[in-house]
Amino acid sequence: MKSRYILIVLFVYHFSWGQIMNTTMPDSTIVKESDEGHRGGTGFKIADGKYGSMTLSFYVLGRYLNQMGIDDSYTNHNGDVIAIDRRQDMQFQKANLYFRGWVADPKIRYTVFV
Repeated sequence: MKSRYILIVLFVYHFSWGQIMNTTMPDSTIVKESDEGHRGGTGFKIADGKYGSMTLSFYVLGRYLNQMGIDDSYTNHNGDVIAIDRRQDMQFQKANLYFRGWVADPKIRYTVFV
């Protein structure tokens, strides 16, 4: 009796999984043109033709460091007083340029970053 239920469950699972795998999902990497103008995060279109396209985007990571709220000096384990060089800086940690697009066929996509 239990084996009959197990076979039914496996049969339903097999065919439902096949239906899930055969469904076509929309390609989320293709950016659709809209009448709204520029969409943030998509970059700036440099070239667009019948043999290819190129989009330029960038990513910058910066950090603001403020040590002005700490003391001018500290005392180490030997009792020596050491002066601290307090800083107030803006530092760039990373800057990337991304070139994205396609060549010859919209299915042949590339991404190059510097």
